[in-house]
Amino acid sequence: MTDSDARSPQQLSRFAEDLLLKLQDKFQALTDQLTSKLDEMGNGIDELQKNVTDLMVTAGIENNEEALQ
Repeated sequence: MTDSDARSPQQLSRFAEDLLLKLQDKFQALTDQLTSKLDEMGNGIDELQKNVTDLMVTAGIENNEEALQ
């Protein structure tokens, strides 16, 4: 390693700070995507539950959850 290859502590600190900021941005983007997908899944499950309930009513099957408890 020559003197020209050495980095000053300030340069290394700035490099580390930039790297951490990039990682934080990527992590936030992934978190946002995951949250969005989970919301979509939750909405899909709610819709499925509503459809099953509607089908049960149409078929004349009562919802006996209270009777089972």
